[in-house]
Amino acid sequence: MRILGETSRGPVTIEGCLRSNANFPLSRSVAEARESCRGELVLLGAHVRDSDPAAFNAATLRLSHLEHWVRRSAVGLVFDQDESKITGLNRITYTAPEESKVVTDFGEIELSFGAKLRGDHIVETTIEQDCSFALKFAEPRSLESVMTVCSDLQNLVTIGLDATSTIAHLSLNPSDESTKQPLGIRQSVELYAQFAGANIHQGKGKPRPTDIFFTFDDIGGLDGIARWLKNSDKYRSVMGSLLSHRYLPSIYLDNRFLNMIIAAETLQRIRLQKQKFDFKKALIDLAAIAGDPFKDLVGDVDNWAKEVRLFRINQLVHRGLHENPDGQRMYALSDSLYLLVVLCLLREGETSEEFLSNIQTHQKFLRAARQVRGSV
Repeated sequence: MRILGETSRGPVTIEGCLRSNANFPLSRSVAEARESCRGELVLLGAHVRDSDPAAFNAATLRLSHLEHWVRRSAVGLVFDQDESKITGLNRITYTAPEESKVVTDFGEIELSFGAKLRGDHIVETTIEQDCSFALKFAEPRSLESVMTVCSDLQNLVTIGLDATSTIAHLSLNPSDESTKQPLGIRQSVELYAQFAGANIHQGKGKPRPTDIFFTFDDIGGLDGIARWLKNSDKYRSVMGSLLSHRYLPSIYLDNRFLNMIIAAETLQRIRLQKQKFDFKKALIDLAAIAGDPFKDLVGDVDNWAKEVRLFRINQLVHRGLHENPDGQRMYALSDSLYLLVVLCLLREGETSEEFLSNIQTHQKFLRAARQVRGSV
């Protein structure tokens, strides 16, 4: 069910509504009847009907922790005398970072920055910087298409942070055709929905630099993002399984392992354009693409592939008869499969060889190597 309504901030469309409560008192007027609904998606600033071509020319996307992944600080401190204590004249400076833009097949991607002053400005004043992606499409896109691009960017930042990044804000600019509809879009639109990872609490603290797997600069900045988006249509079916443990952290360990298996199988199926293939050989082929960093991670690739294949058979083919109860080993193999797929996707995105050769010094990589090799 779809509800069209009005708010103090303009028209609103609530999509996918289900009645959660209703009260229709027989002894009172119809005007006193009350009904509560739960919606899947809210468009604030629009009335959209099934017949409306709800198309958008641009979008602005803010992701949680994006600022820490981009790592462009605009705030500076100037001390008059001694940094260890506040004396004399001390200043906090803000110089807006230089915004950058890249042209892609589907339009433009721009990295933009903003800042807000917070505090009572008597005993406390702080500057809060934010960062967002501004997308301008070469051709108007449907709402579903825009959300897909935003999810692709969310996936990239989540992998890079090695922590769940959620969509914090998404606003859309309508196309000219949409604004001409009788009940069409009237102004810029804010989208509220149950995005992936929305139930994960984001207030547990900011990601530490040492925990971040790779940064915005590591993948080549906006050019690297453009390459990621170019490949996203091809590999999107890999991402749902690969990041299941990020967006659903309470997932069972054996389901996480099987999802990593599915991600690796899907990646190889897309590469070969074949339904059936030898799974062990597929793992060895993917390991060759991942290169020396992955070989250093697992040691003997052939033995590793043989072990993963056996775990897969016991957990999937013979489930209920021969499951392997070694949860610690399953966790280690899950991590190795995750890193295998990530390395292959990064290579597909033409990430610099210098970065990939240094990635094995990251603590996540070292920890996974110790677990897979059995030294921990």
